[in-house]
Amino acid sequence: MLGRSVLMFRMMGRGKVIGVEPNAELREMAKECISISHKGLLDDGSIELVDADPKEGYTKHAPYSFIHCPSRKPDKSCTPYSL
Repeated sequence: MLGRSVLMFRMMGRGKVIGVEPNAELREMAKECISISHKGLLDDGSIELVDADPKEGYTKHAPYSFIHCPSRKPDKSCTPYSL
């Protein structure tokens, strides 16, 4: 199973993907899924998984070139103002 973070990295081809999960349990589940077939992307820092409120975003690495919000309604903006 490929996670969203791996798919984003594959679309970009290079750079860094920050996967924002709302809690440690989901972050660990995502990490386990990625580790099955793409552990190198975690090991070399190409993908970083963090615990943060997806509605608030993760400002540590902002600004971002691209933000993907898969669970939002189509008529709602999902980009946090802080990013």
